[in-house]
Amino acid sequence: MSDPYLCEMCRRAYKPKAVRGPVRGVWELKAFQGYTVDLSLQEFRKITAGKGLQQVTFASAQGQKLLQQMHQQVMK
Repeated sequence: MSDPYLCEMCRRAYKPKAVRGPVRGVWELKAFQGYTVDLSLQEFRKITAGKGLQQVTFASAQGQKLLQQMHQQVMK
């Protein structure tokens, strides 16, 4: 499996947003199709009641599919 590729448009659309408040260094991650998108760890994460944490790395087959769908949405 090849290294995952994210175009600059996708990186900009899904980069974390700094949260203002009393605590510095807190970031809000963006979401796509119910998954939290973590660009630094290169993974999608979802917590479902009764199922727990699901982690999908960008390099996995499912991750590559989600990245393609994410890219298509960004390019609309």
